Amino acid sequence: MYELICPCCGEKYKVDPKPQIGRKVYCGRCRRKHIFYGDKLVPFAFDLSSGEVARRIACPICRSHFLINKGDAGEYSCIAC
Repeated sequence: MYELICPCCGEKYKVDPKPQIGRKVYCGRCRRKHIFYGDKLVPFAFDLSSGEVARRIACPICRSHFLINKGDAGEYSCIAC
């Protein structure tokens, strides 16, 4: 058994087998989406943009807002939390 912990609400899940890297996971308690990466669940950022040149995203934990280029993809770290 492998234990996953939701980074947003702390809910614990036991799964078998260990998820594949990149697997999308939905928390049944807080209803937030995560991705399995680096042996843990990493929350998806919230996309707040609406046709703007830059994408406005929000940290899934502290909700701080950031601007990124429209074509950018990858990992980002929140500087607020």
